[in-house]
Amino acid sequence: MKIPKEIVISGHTIKVKQVIPDEAKENFIGRLETKNLVIELNMSYTEDMIKEALIHEILHAADIIYNLDLNEYHIGVISAVVFKLIKEGYYVKD
Repeated sequence: MKIPKEIVISGHTIKVKQVIPDEAKENFIGRLETKNLVIELNMSYTEDMIKEALIHEILHAADIIYNLDLNEYHIGVISAVVFKLIKEGYYVKD
């Protein structure tokens, strides 16, 4: 699985870190550090779970950058739909 090291949204660079946290202390698939715009992905989950988590956290970053005021439910639904569309090949290619 190829995970980008960073993503740029409207001039804001979001770094992406792949981590394997101590599961006894931390339980997450993906998370966004909002202050520095850093996404952490827990690589001990399945590939599909990690990919959907990446989309989910990118949406959180976009929410912050654009002041969209989306809640967790909205971001969860949108990330699930986008992941499903990409996984099934429904996207625009050049």
